Amino acid sequence: MQDQKRYLKGFCIVCSNRVLSLQEGAICGLTNLTPKLDLKCDQFTIDNPEITKKTNHFESFIEHKYTHFSKKKFWSDPDTSYYIERVEVQQRLTGFTNHGVNKKFHRNKYDITTATLGFLGVLFLIMYGNIKHNYAHDLKSPAMIFLISYIIIGALYLTYNYFNDNKYVIETSEEYINLNGLKIFWNSVLDYVIIEGKYENKLIMCTSLNKIKEIDMKQFDISPFDIANIIEKQINKFHPYQKKK
Repeated sequence: MQDQKRYLKGFCIVCSNRVLSLQEGAICGLTNLTPKLDLKCDQFTIDNPEITKKTNHFESFIEHKYTHFSKKKFWSDPDTSYYIERVEVQQRLTGFTNHGVNKKFHRNKYDITTATLGFLGVLFLIMYGNIKHNYAHDLKSPAMIFLISYIIIGALYLTYNYFNDNKYVIETSEEYINLNGLKIFWNSVLDYVIIEGKYENKLIMCTSLNKIKEIDMKQFDISPFDIANIIEKQINKFHPYQKKK
């Protein structure tokens, strides 16, 4: 029920017939009602200025925070993150194979493996220091208390993150992309960019309902181009108002 309302509001929020209600948010200005779940609207009118306003705000946000790919100076600022606009992503996706949209992507286990190796390395150094300074026999010494606490907290952290994959799931379907329980329907996606850099690998979406949503792709086994490929395939099915570039 709530999902269907969010889907319908994806259209209403960019309809020129909408009005704002303090209780309901955007409602129909023709009926003064929220969208009906079983009703097809023949009065939908695209509010192009509203779409432009949202996408311009998104573009300003990206330009303020990141460097455009064409302006990146690899020899002087190698750590700078840069953005790739949708039109440039579309060019890169030419010939990209798509094996369907009903997919589920889990967190990259490599990250937790790296964290585990780091944990074991620090643990070895602490244990070596305790043995060298003859603290190993005294369980009440501050050094041993710290070591035991480190082992317990580290083991709990690694175990939780390794087995609790629900926190790191991207699920895509014919209707929406599900980000850890937050469903973003394709009809509410207005624009997106891909962020690349030494420390960042993101896909950032501009949506009519959820505003700006960032997906940190470094946590997953797929690239942002895989998600962009699905977005390009799906939004064209739902967007009578999709702004073409």
